[in-house]
Amino acid sequence: MDICSKLITIWGLIITALGVVFMVLFFIGFDAIWLFLQSMNEGTGAMLGSFFGLLVILVGAFLNAELNRNRDDRLLANERASIAAALKSEVEFIALSCQIKGSLIQTKLEDHLKDERDDSAHFLKDHLPPFARYVIFDSISHKIGLFGIEASSEISHLYNAVYEYDAICRNLKI
Repeated sequence: MDICSKLITIWGLIITALGVVFMVLFFIGFDAIWLFLQSMNEGTGAMLGSFFGLLVILVGAFLNAELNRNRDDRLLANERASIAAALKSEVEFIALSCQIKGSLIQTKLEDHLKDERDDSAHFLKDHLPPFARYVIFDSISHKIGLFGIEASSEISHLYNAVYEYDAICRNLKI
């Protein structure tokens, strides 16, 4: 249920309660209620007024807390979804980069094996494009906990494997 329907429901309840109070007052009679209020001494009237005032303040505070909690939950869900989308795009880029590096490694190895000259030693890392710096993961790694323990662990293991693969590709000599 979205916030507007909750507000409609809450305001509907408040208006219904006010209608019930008005109907009770109408059937009892406004004169009887007014006479009852006039017959009370000052201390009792002040206590009754402060009780109803406190009741209204408490209802307002609980309503405000509920609305704030729902807003915070909605913002957290939106943040979680945007972080997931950003990580998904970065992981897709990393997968494409790994495929490109893998095919370059295979090509360089085949070229090296076909080349029979001994003076053709070179570093494979000089011919490989570097991995992109993991800008998204590095900037939001402190928010990975939003996904829960298992998902956070899987994401961390994935990026560890990618870092290790990148280090192997940079240090590989042929």
